[in-house]
Amino acid sequence: MGEIETLVTTKPDVMSVISHIGPTMCTNKCKSLYGCNGVNFDRHHLTCELLRIHPTTDEMSSKNGSRIAALSSLQPINDPCWPNPCSKNNKCIVSIQNKPFCITTTDHETFMETIHSTNYPAEYPNNDFKSWSFTVEINFQLVLKFTAFNLETNCDFLKIYDKQGGTELYSLTGNYLPDDVWSTDSTFFIQFTTDHSYTFTGFSIDVYKTT
Repeated sequence: MGEIETLVTTKPDVMSVISHIGPTMCTNKCKSLYGCNGVNFDRHHLTCELLRIHPTTDEMSSKNGSRIAALSSLQPINDPCWPNPCSKNNKCIVSIQNKPFCITTTDHETFMETIHSTNYPAEYPNNDFKSWSFTVEINFQLVLKFTAFNLETNCDFLKIYDKQGGTELYSLTGNYLPDDVWSTDSTFFIQFTTDHSYTFTGFSIDVYKTT
């Protein structure tokens, strides 16, 4: 992706923010997110904003190493999967007839919902507390897929338990995007807490159930 040279004239909607990522992966993340049609990659901080942007011009934004671009300017004109015509829990592939074709991300995963920190993608407040509880049918598991994660290190925490009042499985903090988290059974309890000091952009997680 490198130097991006196309700018939107109106402020884009930020769909997700990802830290510690390169320009190519930034573009690929946008291509896989339904509704995303632009990126803002900051090469100094290695952060990627996934954007929903409006009609573009030939003007350029260049500030502190950041570039904003319509993804169409980075994709082949004849790509039938751009813009992505598929729904959120599907991805687009190109058929042998050069036509777009939507398939589920995996054969056994079903998208349930997206959870995120308060005010996401804006900064969450101090002294915040949120929790979520998920239960699926017997013989199913839950999968958490992180699309953004940016917390104050060792002060604000996202904790994942096997159930409410149960065993703590993970205590997550900082700004590294966690790997997918699988439930040990058919339940998850998730708790987010912040302290009284600095605030950050928080997290966004897609929740799936799978066999």
